[in-house]
Amino acid sequence: MTTIKSGRRANPIPPGASSHQSTLGEWLRAGLVGVLTSLCMLLFSGCSTGKPASASFASVVITNHSLSTIQDTTMLVFGEAGYKANRVPDGTMVFEREGSSGDQILYGGLGGAAYGGAVTIRVRAEIVDLMGTEAHRLQCQAYFVRGAGDGVFEDKSRMANFRRGPYQKLLDEVAAKLK
Repeated sequence: MTTIKSGRRANPIPPGASSHQSTLGEWLRAGLVGVLTSLCMLLFSGCSTGKPASASFASVVITNHSLSTIQDTTMLVFGEAGYKANRVPDGTMVFEREGSSGDQILYGGLGGAAYGGAVTIRVRAEIVDLMGTEAHRLQCQAYFVRGAGDGVFEDKSRMANFRRGPYQKLLDEVAAKLK
């Protein structure tokens, strides 16, 4: 028996559909993927505010006050907001509080708190002297910390810039108290 092969390939287009419809569907899918990718990139990237990278999370400029006055007021405001305050020898201030229930689930996992992996919110604040002026910039960065205080298993994740609102309000409150 002899088998004769035809030189034709199988048609990848389903019966009843034209090649134009298939190409249009591919273009629409590719466009949708591109739009979704662009939206995700915008959502998860930090916005440029014209501030130095270290001040891009939250910051305020305070004039005509001493470093110690700014530190004391910052410690007071964060304390009133439920944070425990610590001063680090290099002048940085560190504030911590337990994360919310939502933070525990999102960043600690469903069983995180039950197994000692509770999530702590840690805020590192520093005061930068703006040379040549009588001004200082109070700036901070917030983190989600799993296993806070455990030197070996502590895991720290920087908060995205779009979550800066509550921390910017705290810094604005410090500046308002010093006016």
